Amino acid sequence: MNDITDITIFGASARAACWSALRAGLKPRALDRFRDLDFPPGCDIQLISGNEQVLFETDEPQTEFCLPVGGWENDAETMRQLEAKYKLWNTDSIATMRARNPFLVQQILRDANLPSLNVRHAFSEHAFSEDDGGDWIRKPLAGTGGIGIERVLPTNNGCGPDCYAQQFVPGESHSAIFFASQESKAKLLGITQQIIGCEELPDRPFAYVGSIGPVLSGDDELEESIRWTLQQMANELGRQIHFYGLFCFDFIVSRNIPYLVEINPRYSASIEVLELALQQSFLQHFLNHGACRTAAEEVIGKSILYAWREMELSPDWDWNRATHILGNKPWNYDQWSVPVLSDLAAPGSRFSTGDPICTVWAKETTVQSCKKRLTDRTRKLRRILDAVK
Repeated sequence: MNDITDITIFGASARAACWSALRAGLKPRALDRFRDLDFPPGCDIQLISGNEQVLFETDEPQTEFCLPVGGWENDAETMRQLEAKYKLWNTDSIATMRARNPFLVQQILRDANLPSLNVRHAFSEHAFSEDDGGDWIRKPLAGTGGIGIERVLPTNNGCGPDCYAQQFVPGESHSAIFFASQESKAKLLGITQQIIGCEELPDRPFAYVGSIGPVLSGDDELEESIRWTLQQMANELGRQIHFYGLFCFDFIVSRNIPYLVEINPRYSASIEVLELALQQSFLQHFLNHGACRTAAEEVIGKSILYAWREMELSPDWDWNRATHILGNKPWNYDQWSVPVLSDLAAPGSRFSTGDPICTVWAKETTVQSCKKRLTDRTRKLRRILDAVK
């Protein structure tokens, strides 16, 4: 595979994966819904805000490779059409649907005597009683980014056929990134801590907001134990589900035990954080020459700023004003530098309440200082944007 040069990135937001491709020495082409300003220079971008079906019906099959990103794991038909058109750098559609089946995942983990969370199918209004023990959350079967997840309360414990209930355990949310070979042999590449929920999204308490990493690098016995358990989960699930390429375990560490929350069998949002921290592209593993570093000198974090009201950028809006105030830098960046801001919308863009505006970045020596820098920069950016009508 070392002679591969071109790759198509397909998804709602392809910017991060395009930069990963560039870091791997590839030439990316993007099929993207937003066409942000900060794609790699010279990247061929095609908007897919209309009917994606047209792309599959009118284009001839391609010989190049394709990396799906962002939410397509919930759309089996789109995955099948991608497989028919491209050479996919992704877990295939059948295995993807298995990975997204919480009941199958729980059964595999339980049979292997690995930590697992209880799950339940759709249930009636009074399915939970005081004898159930523990807390529960309601999750959409085809959810992404933590949207639609909510606590199950005594006054609101019904669930429709498109949802399921999962046992809730308190703890810090994390994301583990793996690469699986064609033989489904998985390698743990890195772990990030997730930022869940923000004041701009009061109705989405479990929404994914950002990532900080690397964390849990195996520096002590507890961290090594958590990594070992995650690797055993990946080995067992990989053996029965058959992953290929990059995939992500979202998990909670509760009482020093990792509990798998869900699997994202694709390129995921926290990958670019780890790539910049470790100074390597994870896409190099597809090319059979990827190194595997786990240690980084600094911690890198990113956090999405969501619109807290309706707003519109002016026609002459310039992101340089914001990045100079936040980090004394211009907004443009190269493949190995940490941005001040990314996912930058074009001047004149409109945002409804709850829409992502952009992504704020920080680089520090510890997780806590990185969180603080992200919070400070986000608040400053909000003040700048408060002047926007």
